[in-house]
Amino acid sequence: MKHKKLWLFLLYNLMIYPALGLFEINTSWQGAALGIYFCGIHFYWGIILHEFGHLIFGLLSGYRFGSIRVDSFLLYHIDGQWKTGQLEVPGTGGQCLLYPPIKKNHPYLLYHLGGIILNFIIGAIFLFVAKQIGGRGSFFLLIGALVHFAFVIINGIPFKNIPNDGNNIRLLKKSPDYQKMVDDGLKIQEEYFRGKRLKEMDDSYFLDLQNKFDRINTMGMVSSIERFFDQGKNEQVIIYGEKLLDEGQLYPILDLAIRQMMAISLFILKNDQEAEKITRNHQKSIFKNHLIPLTDLYGIAYQKFILKDQKRAQEGWEKLQVKFKNHPYPGEKEMAEEIMNKYKERE
Repeated sequence: MKHKKLWLFLLYNLMIYPALGLFEINTSWQGAALGIYFCGIHFYWGIILHEFGHLIFGLLSGYRFGSIRVDSFLLYHIDGQWKTGQLEVPGTGGQCLLYPPIKKNHPYLLYHLGGIILNFIIGAIFLFVAKQIGGRGSFFLLIGALVHFAFVIINGIPFKNIPNDGNNIRLLKKSPDYQKMVDDGLKIQEEYFRGKRLKEMDDSYFLDLQNKFDRINTMGMVSSIERFFDQGKNEQVIIYGEKLLDEGQLYPILDLAIRQMMAISLFILKNDQEAEKITRNHQKSIFKNHLIPLTDLYGIAYQKFILKDQKRAQEGWEKLQVKFKNHPYPGEKEMAEEIMNKYKERE
C-alpha cells in the first residue's frame, strides 16, 4: 500500500496541473488542495473496485469466492459461512483471493487481469463523462480517471520490487510450474481459514526444497520454509532461509519474513548473536512492515534475549493476544503459543 501511495502521489503531481489546464480549472493552491482531497477518495474506491475486478473476472473464469480485503478489513467465506476479520499485509492496499477450479489447466489470465480491466473501464468512463460535462463540474470525475489509470499502471507494469498483477502474469508465462504454485497458495489460504496449520496441510502444496530449489517460484519456496518453521524444524529454516536470501531475488516483504523466521529459530536454538546479526540492519523495516504474528514473536524474543527486558517481552505477548481476537487464522495462535513455550524453556 505504501508503494502505491508513493506512485499515486508522483503521478498526481505529473498529471494534475496539465489536466486542470485542459479543463480550464483554477490551478491555485485551493484547486490543488481540492484535487488531493478528491484523490484520497478515489484512491480508496480504486482499491475496492480493483479487488472487485479480480472477483468478477475470477468468478467468470470458474474460481470460487475465498476472501476480499480492503486495507485491514477482511471478508471471507469458508464451508458455507461468511466471516470477517482483521488482516494487514504490508505493501498492499487490498487483496481478492479466490479458490481455484478443480480441473487442471483452467483459465487464469482474466482472474489476474480483472482488477486492471475494471480500473481501466471506470477510468475511461470518468474521463468520457468529465469531457462531456466540462468546466468545474468535471473536476471530481477527472481526478477519478487519473487515479484509476494510475492503478492500471502500478498494477499492470511488473515493477521489480512490487508484488503486483503484472509480476504474477509475467511469472505465469515464464514458468510452467508457477500456475501450480499460485493455485497451491490459494488452497493454503482456504485451509488457513479452516483453522489448519501449515504442518497439517497436504505435502503436495509445498516444494521439496531438498530436491528442487526453484529460483523462479520464490513464493512457493517461502511457503515451504514457513512450513518448516511451523513444524519446529529450526535447522531447516536457517539452512534454506540463508540459501534463499543469498539468491537476492525476494520481494522486500518476503526478505523480512525469512529473516524473522531465521532469527526466531536462532533464538530458540540459543544462538542469540547470529539472530541479532541477521536482522541488525533491518530493524526499522521489520517493525514498520509488521507481520502478525511473526514480527510480534521476533520482538518478544529480542526483548527477552538481547535487551533482557522481561517486562516489555510480556507486554508484547499480551498485545499479541489482543490482535488474535480478530485474526482470521486460528492455527497461527496455536503456533505462537508453542513458540512462546520454547522461549520459556530457555529461561
